[in-house]
Amino acid sequence: MEISPTILMSKILISIFIFILQSILLHYLNKRDIINTKLLINISILFMLILCLPFEFPFTISVPSKIIMPYFFRLLTLKLYLNFQIVHLILAIWITGTIIHLIHLVIKYYKLSRFVKFCTRNIIELEINDSLKHNYSILKLNIPDAPMVIGLFKPIIVLPDLQFSHKELEFILKHECLHISNRDLLIKYLYEFFVCIYWWNPVVYSFRNYTNQLIEIRTDELATNSYSNQEKIDYINSLIKVTTINNYGKTNPFSVYFTTSNKNLLFYRSQNILLQTKTPKRTSRKNIASISFCIIMFFILSSFVFEPYFINDSDSQNTFEISSENAYLIKSNDEYHLYVNDQYIAPITDLESDPNLKSLKIISIED
Repeated sequence: MEISPTILMSKILISIFIFILQSILLHYLNKRDIINTKLLINISILFMLILCLPFEFPFTISVPSKIIMPYFFRLLTLKLYLNFQIVHLILAIWITGTIIHLIHLVIKYYKLSRFVKFCTRNIIELEINDSLKHNYSILKLNIPDAPMVIGLFKPIIVLPDLQFSHKELEFILKHECLHISNRDLLIKYLYEFFVCIYWWNPVVYSFRNYTNQLIEIRTDELATNSYSNQEKIDYINSLIKVTTINNYGKTNPFSVYFTTSNKNLLFYRSQNILLQTKTPKRTSRKNIASISFCIIMFFILSSFVFEPYFINDSDSQNTFEISSENAYLIKSNDEYHLYVNDQYIAPITDLESDPNLKSLKIISIED
């Protein structure tokens, strides 16, 4: 496996295509049976794999580019000082930015770890009915934040110190438990690390936002799939209630929330809940189909790479271009002789072998 700036550029172009594909499919969510949140989340994972594996595989075919890639390659290899090229400067900026973003991410994780330890020492006991009990730790804290899940290996459901009805608490706990069982935090952890690497790519941030939205939409679908219309309305009212009561600050990248401060997303989630219909239990087939689709797409999109088309200087000295302006043919009997710039090149026995030859002027010489 090989890696180069041009391969990376090809992968970025492919990732833009995936971004456009997901944006289009997102508008048709739940309008067709095959387009669902599981498929779109798998496309997000495909997006990460394409950029995390910018290699030329043994099955990869090089596609020569005569327009964009040669100029891009010449720009990257332009020397700034001695053998220090622009590509080296870009690489240095990239690595520096990645280190800075990773440090910020580690600091956020450290603060979250301290918060979790603080929570375990300052628990406000939550009395909960047997019908709402789960196998996960549930903490009720006096914090102005939404219900959320924190902790990747030992998940903890954190509830704000608000008055919830039995039904509202059921909605919240079911939503957060689904986040845990679907390993949504693992997806968020991977994506945050991925953003640290491609911090300079705006498409990556848009894809992260899309993925976060899809995670919440999928969780809503799973939570409300068996609900009646009235229960769906009650569920939406719970979302709105928590949104209006809480004062949101910056969300932690290592947590998943019950609701959101994004009013557009809240409206879209509510609309999606009301419009979805009860679906038969074919989730396993849909999951296999979506995973298979993404695997096939990965191999297809990794099977070609755009490379700059160049002719070496040593080869260019021994090559020439044939056109009607600098070349002509002299016909002698049944044989043609090619002249370029008034210099004899070679005999031509078959004009059909090259379309360029047919456009040349033919001079007949009789014996």
